[in-house]
Amino acid sequence: MKVIIYKTETGIAIVHPSRRGLNQIGIDNIIKKDIPRLLDGKLIVWDKKEMTYDEYLALPQPEYKIVEDTDIPTDRSDRESWTYDSIG
Repeated sequence: MKVIIYKTETGIAIVHPSRRGLNQIGIDNIIKKDIPRLLDGKLIVWDKKEMTYDEYLALPQPEYKIVEDTDIPTDRSDRESWTYDSIG
């Protein structure tokens, strides 16, 4: 199954979409909806008090890629050493 990884300030984050979500809205819409945006180099999630959703969507996203879940290491004991470039 497909997963999305993206860079954060401290490492990487992994989004595991549900099969239902993948089938109903597709990976592109999951990326649009679930990956935060960058504002002044920091990851932010939408706060409707601060900006409209369209303004939020216009902000850049962090670097991300779609990989197979089998590309994610199963041994999580050394997760701190995982990097964006070491997966996928």
